Amino acid sequence: MDELIRDRCRSLGRMTFHEASVLVIFVILVVLWFFREPKFMPGWADGLPEENEIGDEVSVGDGTPAILMAITLFFLPAKPYFFTGITKVMVQFTQFLKL
Repeated sequence: MDELIRDRCRSLGRMTFHEASVLVIFVILVVLWFFREPKFMPGWADGLPEENEIGDEVSVGDGTPAILMAITLFFLPAKPYFFTGITKVMVQFTQFLKL
């Protein structure tokens, strides 16, 4: 059984950029969940105002960091070349001048 699991894991190959970025975002999300309102110290949600301008109570739930991390996934580039400064040229300058 152990050999079968090891063979299946090897057949998956290396982790891609997309998988690694989702893993990092998920780990950040779990950390935000744990430290929102821990009982042994003040959490990050304690630093936010408890009322808005008109006096309504404002609270931060578990959905707030989840939505924040989901939005963050939309800002990650599709290719890791964004971080190395390598870009693919779509149109050469000489072809642009012919337009």
